[in-house]
This record gives sequence, structure tokens and C-alpha cells, in this order.
Amino acid sequence: MRDAMVYALLDCSPQIREPHLAAALALWRYCEDSAHWIFGTRTGDRNADKIFSALQQAGSSGMTRTEIHNQVFNGNISANALSGSLQILHELDHARFAKELTGGAPSERWFAVGGITNLTK
Repeated sequence: MRDAMVYALLDCSPQIREPHLAAALALWRYCEDSAHWIFGTRTGDRNADKIFSALQQAGSSGMTRTEIHNQVFNGNISANALSGSLQILHELDHARFAKELTGGAPSERWFAVGGITNLTK
């Protein structure tokens, strides 16, 4: 609305009209597209980006939390840090998980969400 108001003021209009809203929406889309072009699918969390790359390489087999902990970080990440990074990926729709029955406590298997480019360029 603020951008639309600026466009209305620049147009010397006493009220915000549809063209002002359309122009503000176009500006917002341009900003989003620019950010996506510059940053791609990076999350801002180095561990989340590393996990995402590993999940992409794992493909349809995905990875359990234990596999991520051991194979991606060689055991050098706390459970809280790992959970936080996985939560970031989940909230951004970069990864999803499925519960698996293991005979004991259920396990989570994580998968990269399709159509996202590799971060290891």
C-alpha cells in the first residue's frame, strides 16, 4: 500500500487507484525476482544449505537425521543446530520429511523438494 501511495502521489492523484496498486505489485514482483536471481535457493543458514545440497544428491532415497548428522557433518553438529537447519528448509518448502517405523522410536527421512537448483555451484 505504501508503494501504491507513492505512485498515487507521483500521479498527483488524491486517492490510490487500481493502476497505482498494479504498479506497486509489479515493483514487489521485480524485487522478489531479483532476490531469487541473486540468492537462488540459499537460505542464509550455511548448515541448511549444506543439508539441502546433500538431500538433492540423495534424490528419491532421501536421508535420515542420523545420515545427515554422520555423512554431511561427520558428527560435528549439535542436535539443536541440526533441527534448526531442517526446520528452516521445511518452512521454506525446500525439504519435506516422512516418518518411518524402525521397530523402536520412529525415524524421519528427509527429501529435497523438486525443481530447485543445486547450491554447490
